[in-house]
Amino acid sequence: MKFIHILLICLSFKTATGLWGWGGKISGFFHNKLEKAVRLTDGGFVFKLWRDADVPIYMLVRFFNVTNPDLVLRGDKPILEEVGPYVYQERRENHVEEFSIDNSTVTYRTKTTFYFRPDYSNGTEEDIITTINVPYTVMVERGLNLSSLEKFVLREIFETNGERLFINKNVSELLFEGYYQPSVAEASGLANDTLLPNNTFGFFYGKNESLSDRVEIYTGVSNPALFAQTRSWEGQTELTFWDDQYCNMINGTDATVFSPWLTRNTTLQIFSPDMCRSLYMVYEKDVRVTGIKAYKFVIPKSVLESAEVNPDNQCYCNGEEFGPCLQTGVLRLAPCRGGAPVVLSWPHFYNGDEVYVNQSIGLRPIKDAHEGFAMIEPYTGLIRRGSKRYQINVELKPTRQFRDMKRVPNMLFPVMWVEESKLGRFNTRSYFT
Repeated sequence: MKFIHILLICLSFKTATGLWGWGGKISGFFHNKLEKAVRLTDGGFVFKLWRDADVPIYMLVRFFNVTNPDLVLRGDKPILEEVGPYVYQERRENHVEEFSIDNSTVTYRTKTTFYFRPDYSNGTEEDIITTINVPYTVMVERGLNLSSLEKFVLREIFETNGERLFINKNVSELLFEGYYQPSVAEASGLANDTLLPNNTFGFFYGKNESLSDRVEIYTGVSNPALFAQTRSWEGQTELTFWDDQYCNMINGTDATVFSPWLTRNTTLQIFSPDMCRSLYMVYEKDVRVTGIKAYKFVIPKSVLESAEVNPDNQCYCNGEEFGPCLQTGVLRLAPCRGGAPVVLSWPHFYNGDEVYVNQSIGLRPIKDAHEGFAMIEPYTGLIRRGSKRYQINVELKPTRQFRDMKRVPNMLFPVMWVEESKLGRFNTRSYFT
């Protein structure tokens, strides 16, 4: 890290003094040094940093506590109270499976360990949250396609187990610990299928200390411009979730590292398995982080614009199979989540259609609080500070087939939003609260 830090200082000094004017000799010197340094070779300096990152990364989870669940069952708007953040420190280790024969790519899985940080959190893991029963909504969605007899059996399962649309669970149960779902167990047995691992649900159940999907990236050895770009995911060089080749393309890095020599015209490509798609960031403005010049990149509104506004997004609609195309600011994940009625957005529907903001009481999208960004030192591609932010919503639709669903509003129901932040020296409690 010392070498890169010295480069940052020198590059910053260069910018202030205009040393690039010395016949390009200094420019060429640093360019060559970076090309040789910024590559993933077994045992190399950058490889060691990439394999065992020691930079603090924090995951902040905020829930939308439902204060009027009984009224929502009668068709009222939900009144939401944002609670948290519940803060977890992450430790990431990239476990290499193999290098290609010519060392141009490396295949790996990431092991992430989460540690709850009560000193940074606004609450404890024992806090009770009233929220929507996600497994119930998934079973209802699947139940709509069943025969009349099968629907009857499913309703009996719900009644026997006291299954309701809203539940009260603590933070630990909702996130990593999970909670047993007897209705899922019975339905899985009848269908001879596995709906949930161990018939247990938690948004991050089974994720702590587990290995991620298998990813292959370019090392930068053969082509420095491809450094850290994703070549394949789970052995596939393109996705199969969407309607055409454009939406199924795998482009970009995992957003933890970027190629060096960025400019203000650079479009940063990112591949996100969580979103089941590739996306991008664009330059917004120059900033300084701990005295070092950086470019701030943000996710533009066009990434989640409706197909009516941005025709490039038409292939994320998947026809009418999962319902009509949604408005700006959201992405339906049903095609890559087994048909589950889960919809992703930015927090508080930031940069989204006002119709989604107004479906609930208590949402207030704010750019500085809810926009994803990365502040990057342009010559090395190192992220100096950044935040990945997203919100999980459930697509709620009334149906007379199941008791609790008969009069609910037709809406996108916010459940929680998550922020993963690389803070550098800014990891003070004041940031989290």
